[in-house]
Amino acid sequence: MILDVLKRNKVHYKTVSGYKNIITWLHHFKLNLDNESLVIAMDIETKYLDLKDNKLLGFGICYAYKKSAYFITRDLTLEQIKNIFIVVNSLSCKIVYHNAYFDISQLKYMLDMDIKWDYDTLILAHAIHSDILYYKHSEEDITASDSLSLKSLVDIYSPYLSNYEDALMKKKKSIQSKLHIKKDDFTYDLFSDEDLAPYGCGDVLATRDLYVGLTREIHKRIAEGWTGL
Repeated sequence: MILDVLKRNKVHYKTVSGYKNIITWLHHFKLNLDNESLVIAMDIETKYLDLKDNKLLGFGICYAYKKSAYFITRDLTLEQIKNIFIVVNSLSCKIVYHNAYFDISQLKYMLDMDIKWDYDTLILAHAIHSDILYYKHSEEDITASDSLSLKSLVDIYSPYLSNYEDALMKKKKSIQSKLHIKKDDFTYDLFSDEDLAPYGCGDVLATRDLYVGLTREIHKRIAEGWTGL
């Protein structure tokens, strides 16, 4: 299970629920940790992938190596969620998503406000590896595949998180079987917060690791003479 993975690798993982507690955590972060040179990773968990009538179940933040938190929002009002992201928008740090197009589009549509973001690791991965979509981290062993998804890259940039979503996928199949629903009819609100929270933390832990690894590679390529990056 992912909780065993997090514990074994000494990952700091916290779940925050309740509007006041979330606001308090964010204000404490802003007061004590936030600064212009910091980069944090964020990711949202939603009921499904459609913009219309979607529901924000929660979101994760990774603010340092192996340090993360997941915020439960499924029972909050849109006004409360909007107030939460007003605080996020006020942060001085840079924010990175993987495939920011989905997260930012969904939040902007849902909350009717602009959402702060600075980097997208999916864009970074395509920029530096436009010739191949997947590779092994060795100059002598480059292997092509069909994805630059976070799940495909985690073995390279976050090996301690390898297969972190396996337990959640097993739970998904169990829920489908129990409720007699088809795969296409499954929605993520059928997961409990207890199941979804560590998975949400895994996403942001992997995203921050990916950002750090890709930016190092980009600086290396620039030093080697690459232009345009």
